[in-house]
Formats: sequence, structure tokens, C-alpha cells
Amino acid sequence: MGKIFLFFLLIIGLVACDRNNHPEVLLKEEIKLALEDNNGISHKEYLAIKSLILEDQQLSSSYPNADAIRQLIEFVGLEMSKDEAKPINIPLVIEDDIFVEENEKNAIHFFYENSVSMDGYLNGNTAFTEFVLGILSTADLKKDKISLYYINRDAFPVSRNVVREYQDFLSPANVMSYGKSGRGNSEINRILGVVVDTILTNGNDKKVGIVVSDYIYSIQGEDVSKQLNFQKATTISNLKKLAGKKYAILIVKIESDFNGMYFDMTNHGTSIQEKRPFFVWVIGDKERILSFVKRYDVNNTKKYAGYREHLLLFDGELSSKPYFSVLMDTEKKGRFTPSERGRKEITFIEDVKLSRENEWQISVAVDLSGVPEGTQYLMDTAHYQVISSAGDPIAVSSIQPITSELLNPNDKDQRGSATHFLILKSNRITENQDVRILLRKKVPEWINTSSSNSDISYTGRFGKTFGLSYLVNAAAEVFNYNEQSYYFSLQIKVK
Repeated sequence: MGKIFLFFLLIIGLVACDRNNHPEVLLKEEIKLALEDNNGISHKEYLAIKSLILEDQQLSSSYPNADAIRQLIEFVGLEMSKDEAKPINIPLVIEDDIFVEENEKNAIHFFYENSVSMDGYLNGNTAFTEFVLGILSTADLKKDKISLYYINRDAFPVSRNVVREYQDFLSPANVMSYGKSGRGNSEINRILGVVVDTILTNGNDKKVGIVVSDYIYSIQGEDVSKQLNFQKATTISNLKKLAGKKYAILIVKIESDFNGMYFDMTNHGTSIQEKRPFFVWVIGDKERILSFVKRYDVNNTKKYAGYREHLLLFDGELSSKPYFSVLMDTEKKGRFTPSERGRKEITFIEDVKLSRENEWQISVAVDLSGVPEGTQYLMDTAHYQVISSAGDPIAVSSIQPITSELLNPNDKDQRGSATHFLILKSNRITENQDVRILLRKKVPEWINTSSSNSDISYTGRFGKTFGLSYLVNAAAEVFNYNEQSYYFSLQIKVK
């Protein structure tokens, strides 16, 4: 009789165990853990829940779509809200795919500077018209809300009854009919001040300002240096409301055919027909601006033949550190071994020693895809700094895109999501230290080469923008660009 009783206890236990391991039970436990964290479901947590469902045929049948998944989460949350010991708030915030898609939508305020000096970009099917129409069409595809403005001394909202098609927005007849009195004397600082105020009004984080202009400072007086410094100070004053870690500015350089009047620093007009740069500034919430390059594909030269460079200004580091790992054999000189065997990411090394030639060299794989800079910036060793806690003279000697030809086959497990590898080189290496690799945030050299302090002559004008370096450096100062600012800091422990 006792054996029969024990047998039944065993059966009951197995059934209970099986019930606890049932996919439905495990799914609800996953939801509970996510809800206990912060009374809501982040998109990362939602994707984990969705993944559990997709991995099981029965769960996929029970919860076949987003509505069914949302109803399940809300049911679990409602049950949890009845627990007096650990109550959670209802209604829940569930960042499902629909929530994220809606949250990513921008409220675009598109400003086109319609001063006389911009008319030359409208003559023909130019890279200027291609880029402007491309951005507006992409905004439509992304279902971003679009408000159009002409701007010179003041901003003039454009009714969609007037501009039924985006081509109409760039028609000379419309461009010349708004703000006629200000078309001959626009001021970029005034324009930026109006745009910033528009973006910050009502504190709507979805607002993004896009400003298309030649971004040429207008000065008065013969002391050019004094006037440029005055304009720079005015720019800082007009942009200072963006200071802090909430906002960012994206600057895109486009080159286009220009056939019209060019007005130099003395306001003397000359009819020219040549390639001229113009710029697009995108201003708004930092995370929205960080994603703008990818979302709008602005650096795609196949889509936009006139694209040349871009720069993104913001205060602080990137929100997440990139993947990185020391590579064991690629471009290796000297000796080192990983401190923790079997790890995919190698960030701790030991047993370090120089080569016979008194050299120590390692390669570090890094994912630079999330850094909002162009290839030229990322490949410049001058933008990287290595800090050795032992004072060793370690430096980044080169940066290479990762290819199967350059990567040692033994290092394929450490590659991960890395896009490049940095070669670190030194003639001294000390044990028991930290080695930090920093990617500095600097105003890139292309800003200086694109800038001119006098545009009276052809050489001072051709391919250049008067006062550009003063303008961009003013914006950089607002976002605390200095010798201590960097995109990321990666640490390697040397034991």
C-alpha cells in the first residue's frame, strides 16, 4: 500500500513539474519579470517575449499577432495589480512594434532660406533640388508630419493648398513670393534663432527642425576678424537654449550646380555658374538626430550624388558603448594571452612582453557603425587617443576596415559585430595597468577646408563658405566640445 502511495506522489510531482515547465507558464513568468522591473514593457523586453512565442508552435497559434500579445501582457498585468504586496500600475506602457513605430515618427519643420543668394541652386535639375525633394519624399514614406516654411528675416508658413506637390515648394514663383522685403538681406543667426524657438515651443520631443541654407555669415564693417568673432558670439547666444545633453545638431554638406548671383562679404553681387556647397542643419532631440542619418539615408551617394560630408554635434558620450575585443593573432607583435579563456570578447590580457625588435602591437576589433561620423573622420588616427595608466607610449598607429583577407582566421570568434580594427603600438608595455582607447569628438578638418575668411576673390569663394568655421565652432562650443570630450572610452585590463 505504501509503495502505491509513493507512486501516486511521484506522478503528482511529475505532473506539477511538467506544468511548471509548460511554455505558457514560462511565457507568463517572463512577462511578470518584465513587469516587476518598472511597471511596463520596454521594446527590448517585448522582443524577448515575442521571441519566446515565435519559438513555440502552440504559443504562436495562441498569440498570432501584436493585438493578441498585447492582450496577454495586459491580462498578466491586471492579475499582478491585485497583489497588495507588490502592486503595479494600470494601464501598462507596452512598447510593442506599433508603439516604437509611432514613437519614431518625427514632426518635421522644414525651413528653406529663400533669400536671393539661394536662387542660383534652383536653375535646373541640381543636386540641391534632388536632396531637398529626396528628404521631403522620405519624410512622407516614414509618415513623419511635415510643416513647410520659407525663411529669410522671418519665417513664413507655407500652406499645402499652395504647395500641393513638393516640386511646387522649390518653384521660383513660390520661392520669390514669400517675404519679399527680407529676400535681399537674410541673416543666418536670426534664422537659427527662429528655428530653435520653433523646436523648443511646447516642449514636444518629436519636433525636428531642418534648415536648408548656404550658411554664409553677413557682416558689416571692414574689420573682418572682429565681425566674424561677433557673429560667432551671436550664434552661441542663439543656440545656447540647446545646451545640455538633450539636443543635438546634424550638419550635412552637399555640393550642387549654382547658376545665379553670389554676394560676397562686402555684399557685392557677381553672376557665377559653378559648383557651390550648401548645408542642411537638422536640429532636435538627441536620440532622434542620432538616428536621422540612417533613417533618412542622407550619406547615400547613390541616392544623393551631391553628398560630401556630415557632422553630428551633441554633448556627452554615445548612449551605448560599441562592441570591442582584443584580437589574438591579427597584426600581432610581441606576446600576450587572454586572462579569461573561452570568452568571446577579450578585454583582459596578461603575460605581456615585447618582441625581439622591442615592439608590442595588438589589434582591437571595434564596431564603429554606431558612431555618427563619416569614413574620413573614423579612419584618421589623430582622432584617437590611448591612455596608459602606467604611462606607456601606446598609440593607435592605423585603422582598418575588417575584411576576411586582413583578419587572421584564428580571430573570427572575436570579430563579433566589429566593423574595423585598431592597431595599437608601443615600445614599452607594463603589467598591472589599464589601457583606455578614446575616440575624440572634434570639429573635423573638412570644416576648415570648406571655410573662407574672405570670399572677394575667386580662390576665396570657389568651393568654400565664408565664415563657416566660426559658425560650426560656435555650435560645437554650445555642446561642450573640448579636449576632454569623446564618443566612447574602451578599457583593456593588462594583468
